[in-house]
Amino acid sequence: MSSLNRMYEMFALHSNSAREVNEPSIALSAGVNWMDSNKFIINLLKEELDSGLTHKSYGRSSGFKFITDIISHLESDICGKAFKPSVIMTNGTANASFLICSFLKKNNRFKRGDNSLMINHGFPFYSGLSESFGLKYSECLLPKASLIKNQRYLTPISQVVDKIREIKPRLIYLILPNNPFGEQYSKEDLSTLQECVLKEDSFLIVDRVCMMPWDDFSKNSNVFFSGIERGNVFVVDSFSKAESVSGLRVGFLLTNKINEEGFTDLIRIKYLNPRSFGTITLAISRVLSYLNYSIEDTEGAKYTRMKNLVNKIVEIDYPILNKQALVPLFEHENIKLYLEETEKRKQTVMSNYDYLLNKFKKESLIPISLEAGLSSAVILDQMKADSELNDVNKLASQFNVGVLSESCFRSTPNNDENYFIRIGLSIPTQMFTKGIDILYRFYKNK
Repeated sequence: MSSLNRMYEMFALHSNSAREVNEPSIALSAGVNWMDSNKFIINLLKEELDSGLTHKSYGRSSGFKFITDIISHLESDICGKAFKPSVIMTNGTANASFLICSFLKKNNRFKRGDNSLMINHGFPFYSGLSESFGLKYSECLLPKASLIKNQRYLTPISQVVDKIREIKPRLIYLILPNNPFGEQYSKEDLSTLQECVLKEDSFLIVDRVCMMPWDDFSKNSNVFFSGIERGNVFVVDSFSKAESVSGLRVGFLLTNKINEEGFTDLIRIKYLNPRSFGTITLAISRVLSYLNYSIEDTEGAKYTRMKNLVNKIVEIDYPILNKQALVPLFEHENIKLYLEETEKRKQTVMSNYDYLLNKFKKESLIPISLEAGLSSAVILDQMKADSELNDVNKLASQFNVGVLSESCFRSTPNNDENYFIRIGLSIPTQMFTKGIDILYRFYKNK
């Protein structure tokens, strides 16, 4: 069974167990969609529809130019670069990655039978993506003994580079921050990786979907600008997932101007326009999150910077845009609400993380991390690989606790002694602490 099918099988197991006891499952591996949406975002989306801001955002295959310009300017500003990447709107990051593979295949950048490589454990979608395009999929993983010795889940970048040189993959995947571990490479490591990618003339997809609005992605994003400009690196991201409105499926990819036309042709032939909701609200929410969490200012100074930036954006000449309807949406009270709601969501994650640390810090064989994103992992001596599926089934059927374990995040068999569990930090704190207590007792009694 593929790792993606395994994940969906576990989702079904959790749902069935919840039905049997007639109460919601404690989803300890839940993603961001379990968090309450930002009230500012919901209010603004309503205003956006009522005022007609998005009624005419149609007719451009790469997405509404007002939105793509906002993101292009923002990414360039974050990285302090003159180069402005081309932005293509997509139906989430999965669709963005599929478009990238379609583009590369159409332009003969890879052929059936070529290698692809996932760096570390990762979201199982990518193994299926590679296989659907006829690529051989492999993973750059270390044995658990090495991870325990390193006291870190991520494979050292020197060994990643060695693997790339050995198998010569045409396509490489990097999830930043890592899902499920919550770890990320340093700026220096990412620079080393990109140098190797460019030297080998491979293609790298950097998936930033797990970055949250309070994460400072400016620390690492500028590393990839030279690769994006060269056309060997693509960054995929999502507005809607970061703001807990995942069902809207508003994603985007970053590429260079030369590649933009090829992506536009692919979208135009199949869909005419991007299969996503061209929402100005979610684009500008990314601007607000950047200004709030990347700049050390007082609240008043932050508001002034945000207001000035919004005014600057509004001054851009977009004839079809009802700009007068846009300005009132970003009054002080609205921006203040965004900041308060975002901080509230962040505190839920941090409170859950602190509880997880207090409960499992001493027992976990590898330190529990949260360098960015909203998931961590726990690996215990009692988590034996040969009992992984049985343990997961028992947790669901006997205790109504749903978890995603290691087999969901790798395509190769786990021949090590232990397995890990991904811990999502997004569910309400009361439910989270109850689930962690059950998990602790379950393994303590094994």
